[in-house]
Amino acid sequence: MNQREELAERFLSSFRKIMYCVRSTFGREMAEYGVTWPQFHVLKTVAQSGHVNVTDISDRMMTSSPTASRMIDSLCKKKLLEKRRGETDRRVTILVLTGKGKTLMDRIGAVQRERLVGVLGEEDDAELEKMVSRLEKISDSWLNLIQESIDKGSNG
Repeated sequence: MNQREELAERFLSSFRKIMYCVRSTFGREMAEYGVTWPQFHVLKTVAQSGHVNVTDISDRMMTSSPTASRMIDSLCKKKLLEKRRGETDRRVTILVLTGKGKTLMDRIGAVQRERLVGVLGEEDDAELEKMVSRLEKISDSWLNLIQESIDKGSNG
C-alpha cells in the first residue's frame, strides 16, 4: 500500500469513528421521536432545503421512489413532516417540516453543535478553519465524482 492509499484508509477510519460517535450521541433523541437514521436524513434534507418533493428525496438518498415514499409517509404519520401541494404546480407534492419536526431538528442541531464545540476544545480557530475548508473540498469533490458517475450512467 502506498502512502496515499494509507492516508485514504486513515481518513476513512477516522470518518467511521466520527459517524459512530454521531450515531451514539444522537440516537437517544431520535428514538424519543421514533425516527430511524434514514428518516432523520429525510428530515435533514427537508430542513436544509426548505421544501423538496419525493423525487428530490429519493435522488439525494440514492434510493427508490417507493422506499422514499414509505419513509415520508411514516414521518407524516409521526407528524414530523407534512405534504403540501406545490404553489406553482398543484400536481407536485412538496414536503415541509411540521412544528414538531422543526423542534426535533433544532434540538438535535443544538446538541450536535454543543458536543462538537466541546470535542474541538482548545483547537486554534485558524487551524479549524483550514481543516473545515479541506473537509468541505473533499466532500464536494466526492459528491461531484458521484454525480458524474450517475450522469454517465443515465446518459449512456
